[in-house]
This record gives sequence, C-alpha cells and structure tokens, in this order.
Amino acid sequence: MKLQQYREQIDDIDRELIKIIAQRNDLVKEFAIYKKHQQMPPFDMKRWKELIRTRADYAGDLRVDLVYFKKIYMLILRMALDIEQII
Repeated sequence: MKLQQYREQIDDIDRELIKIIAQRNDLVKEFAIYKKHQQMPPFDMKRWKELIRTRADYAGDLRVDLVYFKKIYMLILRMALDIEQII
C-alpha cells in the first residue's frame, strides 16, 4: 500500500467517526428531552461510572490504549452532559 492509500483510509475512518459522534449527539438530545419530561436529572454518577468501566473493558479487549481511550471517552461523555444541560 502506498502513502496516499493509507491517508485515504484514515480519512475515511475519520469521516465515519465524525458521523458517529454526530449521531450520538442527536440521540443524546432526544434522550435529554425525554429525561426533562420525566423530571430526571441529566447526570447520573452510577451510570457515568458504569459507562467508563464497560467501555474501557471493551476498548481493552480490542487492545486500544486505555490512557488515550479514557481521555477521549471522557470528552465524549462531557459533550453529552453539556448537551443535556442546555436542553
């Protein structure tokens, strides 16, 4: 494989990651509205810890560097919390 081919594959994966983040954010918005109507708080510490643990386990199974994964995933969770607090 040539340099350009590697770059193109990485670019394709980056676009997919961005699409998935956008889809996740759309779902978070819908869920935030549901929580608001149910008078549920946007933050649930038990769920937050469960998400981090289970996703880190899965990332570890796939041999993803856990230090970087946890940093990235925490940003994703914070983004979701910010969205929920705005709604």
